[in-house]
Amino acid sequence: MVFSPGKKVFTFGSVDEIINRFLGAHDSSSSQLVEDQQMSNVNAMNNQIMHIQEQLEIEKQRGKVIAQALHSWREQRRWERPIENMSYQQLEMIKGSLENMKALIDQKIYEVSNMFASTSSYNGGESIFNGNIIQVGAMGN
Repeated sequence: MVFSPGKKVFTFGSVDEIINRFLGAHDSSSSQLVEDQQMSNVNAMNNQIMHIQEQLEIEKQRGKVIAQALHSWREQRRWERPIENMSYQQLEMIKGSLENMKALIDQKIYEVSNMFASTSSYNGGESIFNGNIIQVGAMGN
């Protein structure tokens, strides 16, 4: 709607439609279309929120599993913690683990020394271990 300098009214389109728009009255089909579009947008956003919440729950569960694994790993490496922060029971457990480790090392030393002794009888007093020649006969003398 346009007013001329001579105060004449010129319209482009239906006068009733322009007046209805100006007064706030809407066509029921266009308002229904707008309302449907808004509902569609709301539903799409709700679906996105639900999907993100599901992902968040999955990530929270992953975080719990990782935290448990980290705690377990730290417990397995308890010998790396300061002794001052350990209880008597923890110290006893570490002592037992160290004694077991010492027994295993002693057994390996015994096996390796027997291997050297048996190979020295075949090589005339020389044994090869990790590519190095070791004088076995000289070790006992």
